[in-house]
Amino acid sequence: MKKLVMLFVVISLFGCGVQKSQMVRIEAKVETESVVSSGDAADDPAIWIHSTDHEQSLILGSNKKLGIYSYDLHGNVKQFLPLGRVNNIDIRQSVPVNGEVIDIVSGTNRSTNRVEVLQIDDGIMKPLNLDIPSSKLSEVYGFCMGFINNQHLVFLAVGLDEDAELYELKNNKKESYLEITRTLPIETKSEGCVIDDDSGEIFVGEEEVGIWRFNYFDENVKDKVISIESKNLKADIEGLALFNANGKKYLIASSQGSNTYPVFDRKDYSFVKTFQVVAGKEIDGTTETDGIEFSTELKSKEFPLGVFIVQDDKNTNPRGNQNFKLISAEEIINEL
Repeated sequence: MKKLVMLFVVISLFGCGVQKSQMVRIEAKVETESVVSSGDAADDPAIWIHSTDHEQSLILGSNKKLGIYSYDLHGNVKQFLPLGRVNNIDIRQSVPVNGEVIDIVSGTNRSTNRVEVLQIDDGIMKPLNLDIPSSKLSEVYGFCMGFINNQHLVFLAVGLDEDAELYELKNNKKESYLEITRTLPIETKSEGCVIDDDSGEIFVGEEEVGIWRFNYFDENVKDKVISIESKNLKADIEGLALFNANGKKYLIASSQGSNTYPVFDRKDYSFVKTFQVVAGKEIDGTTETDGIEFSTELKSKEFPLGVFIVQDDKNTNPRGNQNFKLISAEEIINEL
């Protein structure tokens, strides 16, 4: 009997060791200034990469009560545009609009119930003259963009409690406009989404159900690639991001209910590892994250292999309004 007990203990300890190795605790290197609005306000980050000097790149973040912020890589506010209730945002650079090649930031504006598109000119967000149809959704909510095969500039507006609308940029001589090209069927509340510019795959997180995969090129594709029933995801499913590392393609999500960020191998959507942002000496950890962004294109002194950006629900040390945390992508990539 004692031998059986000892065997059980050994197996249990080994099992715990395996589980522990799948959870990696990491710390933020930088945090942004807090948003001006109290309560649940900061939501979705994006990154604009300077074309010649990556140290001058910017982090953009939505204040879903007021508008869009831009921050430098040290977290200092550089600009704020009071556009209304901009919920989620995304960026694409060097895209053809109105006869020019420009950088744009776009998002869902719940104040106007439509997609908002701005130009980023030398790091400054500016209005852009673009014909955009009103949404047919009862309320726009989540958002992401894609520049598929460097040809198709698409915008996905996810409805608060229903479906998602796919918009595409169309060109008429030197004037551009957006057109709603199709509706993606989703049954319940969804927000986080991300588009693969190479494959045309579209991922949407249905908050209490799982992560769905659609495809720009094939309207018949709708696969639940990751279920909320997985022990690695706990509702709500929030932000989604894609990145490549070590010759593999990955999807990372905000598992809001567990305050973690699980990573999945896109070859078969198998679970790889979970990350948790914990408190360091100067910067607090993160909880109940909404939006996330992951870029391996940024190469700066602080972030040599890229950056992982997450919204923080409870900003402490010192206590303040919500903000965004910046983590070196190296900390994640080296663990995969």
